Amino acid sequence: MKAVTAHTWTNAYCTITTPMRDDVWFVTVTQALTWMTDPRPAKNLKTYEAWRCDKKDFPPKPCNLSNKCALSFKLPDSNFTDTRYMETCSECPNQYPWLGDSGGTGIPGKDNYIPDNLRK
Repeated sequence: MKAVTAHTWTNAYCTITTPMRDDVWFVTVTQALTWMTDPRPAKNLKTYEAWRCDKKDFPPKPCNLSNKCALSFKLPDSNFTDTRYMETCSECPNQYPWLGDSGGTGIPGKDNYIPDNLRK
């Protein structure tokens, strides 16, 4: 039996998607939400700024020495605080990251999606 490699998967992906490239788009959740709040016709998607692929915002490489963080954590509907632990290559956040505050800033709802046309 032949082993399946990343190269094999890439070839299969390209073989399947090549015929669809004019009207099929693979986008992130954020890109899909952006389009849902400001839909564009399919003929304009090749120049749609929110879906451009030329950005090179790659995540940083893993670090050799991580920070070990003991962080307070409290569910929004709970009356007690717990301690949770995490490791990160950046500085420890103010509190344990959670839904609506993935950066651990301590500001509830900070990550809630707000379309550009509704921002002040």
